[in-house]
Amino acid sequence: MNVTYPPRKPDQNSSQQSAQDGVQCWHVAVVVALLVAILVAILILVPIYTLNNTGGGGTPDVIGHSDLDMDSTFGNDLFTDVDSFDYVEPFENFQMVTNQSLNFTERLALNIINNLIKSGKVEFVSDLNSSSKTSLPCNNTCTSKIITCAQRLVVTDAGGGVKSTDLSNRLREGSAIAIRGKLKANTQRFVVDLLISNGKALHLNPRLRYFSDTNVMVVNSFLNNVWGYENRHTTAFPFTAGKFFEIVIRCNTTAFNITSNGLSITFDYRVGVQLKNIVSMQFENMEVIDVMLM
Repeated sequence: MNVTYPPRKPDQNSSQQSAQDGVQCWHVAVVVALLVAILVAILILVPIYTLNNTGGGGTPDVIGHSDLDMDSTFGNDLFTDVDSFDYVEPFENFQMVTNQSLNFTERLALNIINNLIKSGKVEFVSDLNSSSKTSLPCNNTCTSKIITCAQRLVVTDAGGGVKSTDLSNRLREGSAIAIRGKLKANTQRFVVDLLISNGKALHLNPRLRYFSDTNVMVVNSFLNNVWGYENRHTTAFPFTAGKFFEIVIRCNTTAFNITSNGLSITFDYRVGVQLKNIVSMQFENMEVIDVMLM
């Protein structure tokens, strides 16, 4: 017996559901496409922006700094093809003044800068009428009228933990020596001596904690096996165990002037001491970073 069923009407709800599913799939596809486009744009634009703001390779187009690993980087709007810029020397730091400032706040003297690098199409113009002078290290000759030359001295091992550098016929009135060093963590005292044939024209003995002395700067001389009058300074002691320091010794007409981060001492030459007779400088119980003669 054959049974015939009436034709089935289309399910209206199923048709509507299929249409809605199609619309949702289209929306999802649009959202995914937009997200992919945004991601691609980020991947392309970020490297371009980074290159534009570092001068092309992560390094500023013009940079000048000391051995310290630091630099300041600005975008390409710092200079234009016709801009000029100036270098100034403030009291506690140094900076290059443009429409923005590059500040180096480490309290280090300009006379220990050992690199000044320019790259690109930069023309340096000096104001030869300026009365200001800038101390920068250079080679054996200097051509600029406003630059005081400085030379890094070679420091050698003299044995027994003592370092030495040659000063034969190098010191004269107006000379200066800049010493950068670092103290060991357990340092109790250290010594810097200017030597002549018959002794020590200058003996610097900073004592952090040595017998009964704490934070005392002792300055003296030792000539013909005789110590002079001991100068003791207890104010503005600038040295700390385990820390970096800088000492500048200036050779004036009648005395040495010793400065270091707020400390300033004048020590008169003993009778018979002449700058031209100072043959070397010695360092004891300290790490010598560099010694500059100006």
